Amino acid sequence: MPNLKGLLLNESHSAINFKSLRDAGAEFVIFHIGGKSGDNKLAFINPSVFAAMVQKAYDAGLAIGVRYDLWVGYWLHNGYTMQDVDRMPNDKHPIISQLVSLLRYKAISFMSIGLYEMSTITGSGQVTDAWLGFALRDVVDRIEGLQRAGILLPFKLGVYSRADFVNDHPSLEVTIGSRPELYIHAPKWIRLSTTATNIHDLLNKYKVNATQPAIFGWTNHRKKSLSYWDLGSQDVVIDGAATDIGVEYYLGDKEDFLTEIKPRLKPQEPAPKPEPTPAPEADTLKQILDELKAIRQILSERL
Repeated sequence: MPNLKGLLLNESHSAINFKSLRDAGAEFVIFHIGGKSGDNKLAFINPSVFAAMVQKAYDAGLAIGVRYDLWVGYWLHNGYTMQDVDRMPNDKHPIISQLVSLLRYKAISFMSIGLYEMSTITGSGQVTDAWLGFALRDVVDRIEGLQRAGILLPFKLGVYSRADFVNDHPSLEVTIGSRPELYIHAPKWIRLSTTATNIHDLLNKYKVNATQPAIFGWTNHRKKSLSYWDLGSQDVVIDGAATDIGVEYYLGDKEDFLTEIKPRLKPQEPAPKPEPTPAPEADTLKQILDELKAIRQILSERL
C-alpha cells in the first residue's frame, strides 16, 4: 500500500487554493501553528488566518493536523519552576490558553508537539532532561483533560522529534515510551534547491521508498503504522511566485489513515448566547409606577 502524502503549511500560505492541493494528490495538511519567536517570546499563528485556512482545508476534503513546537525554555527564561507550572490553571497557562483559543471549534484530526534543540533555548538556567519530560506531560495531560471535558475535539496527539535528540534525554524517552497513545512524527529534512513548477510536481519530487528516518519511542503497545515522516521542503510556484512548502508522508496504510487519523470531525459550534431579557413594555412600566405611587400614598397616610 503506497504511503500517503501531505503538505506542511504556515501562515504565509493562507491564500493557497486548498482544493488544488487535494486535486494534486495531497491527502492531508499540517499547519505549523507556533513555537518560539526571534525575540524570546511565545509565538502563535494569527487566529483569524488559521480559522480561515482550517475551514478551506475542511471544505476541500483534506485531513487537518497541526504542529506546535514546544519551547520548554520559556519557563526558565521567565523564572517559573515545575511546581509553578503544575499549579497553573489552564486559563492562566500561556501555552494551553492560546492553544485552546486556536483549536476550539476546529475540525482538527491530529496534533504534533515538537521537541528538539529549539525547545532547550533559554536565557536563564538550563533546560534539563527532566524539564523536557515534564513539559511534554504537562501539555499532553492538559489537552487530554480538555478533550474529556468536551472543550476540545478528540484529535490524536503525537510527538515531533528526532531519535538522536530523544535518545540523549532519557526522561523524555521514558515519557514518550510510556504513552503508547502518542503517534510519532519523525523528521528527515531534505531541502531541494530546485523549484517545483506546481504542487503535483512537488509531491512527486520525493521518493516514497527513500531511506526512512530513525524512529523513537516505540513500545510493544504502540501501533507502529500510526506515524508521520516529515520528509523535506522545496520552493514551488503558486500564482506565479515561488514559496517554500514542506512535504509529509504518512507511514501507515490507507485503511489505518481513514479509520484512525482522518475521521471527518465536524467543527463544533460555540454554545448559543442566552436570549436577552426583554425590556418591560410601556403598559407594564405604567402599572409598576401606579403601584409605587399607591404604596407611597398608603405609607404617608399611616405616618
